[in-house]
Amino acid sequence: MINFVDIKNKLKQKEEKYPNIVNVWKEYIELKEQNYNTFINNVNNMLDSIDNMPNDLTKENIIFLYLLVGS
Repeated sequence: MINFVDIKNKLKQKEEKYPNIVNVWKEYIELKEQNYNTFINNVNNMLDSIDNMPNDLTKENIIFLYLLVGS
């Protein structure tokens, strides 16, 4: 699992000497953290509601949905 707290702490230690590099990484990590949290929430929601599906999807349908959404 990604430990964002450790990474942020390491960045904080380098912030004074390398402020520009650290700021770029902070922004990038913030975006990645938001995307990661959204992904985890989506998986969790799917697992909570999967029992409402009568049958499993075929691999072809999963591929089609993946291409349709554009992820």
